[in-house]
Amino acid sequence: MPVEEPPTRTLVSTPAGSPEYWGEGILRRALIARARAVADRITAYTDDPANTPHQLITGSRRALAELNSLRTRWNRATTPVPSPATRPSARPTPAPRAGPPNRPAFTSARTHR
Repeated sequence: MPVEEPPTRTLVSTPAGSPEYWGEGILRRALIARARAVADRITAYTDDPANTPHQLITGSRRALAELNSLRTRWNRATTPVPSPATRPSARPTPAPRAGPPNRPAFTSARTHR
């Protein structure tokens, strides 16, 4: 009598897409869920008549900052990495400074006591 594999093993052993596809889907879902939570928080601020305009603005900016951090992660994850040839150098050459030219320090022939 042949032994059948459990359905879980079959499900796990078959390819279901690239990790990049699933990672992007997870990030997309997180972004949508966070946007919904931010919208709910801002709605709660606007529905509370005890909040002053300052409190509304401050609370909304804080809520949007959380969404912005997730958006930044999304952009980093979905933007292709530039090749080393096109990547900018780590330290650009400094711009020339205005002022007198560099001169060597004056050394005195006298000895200091």
